[in-house]
Amino acid sequence: MMTRRWAVVVAAGVLMASVEAADTGTLRIEVVDSEGAVIGGALISMRPDRTGRPSPIRVVPAATAADQQGRLTSELEPGFFDVCVMADAFVPTCQKVRVVTGATKSIRVRLTIDPAVIREIGDTFPTRGR
Repeated sequence: MMTRRWAVVVAAGVLMASVEAADTGTLRIEVVDSEGAVIGGALISMRPDRTGRPSPIRVVPAATAADQQGRLTSELEPGFFDVCVMADAFVPTCQKVRVVTGATKSIRVRLTIDPAVIREIGDTFPTRGR
């Protein structure tokens, strides 16, 4: 009898996880510089835009770092998100992105070097991991 209860609990958990996964879309972000070279470790912030959402959304991490290849993939609830990307010596940039259930949205964020950095220290600043 106890084994049967555990089987029901496990089956219910698997069903809930698959239903939850079906209610998401995928956002793939690649961060590059003005010449197309990857920017590893860039800080990426994804803020949900609550406009048009029928119910509250699950918590989205405040900020996440891209991997060393400048990529980040996230499973998100459908809707609009403000995606902001920042990296040392580059001008931060933000854009509105729409995530659709069951679909993958890929964006390439191109950062430019901040002119203030060039004025202050020139164009020979250190580049960690790039």
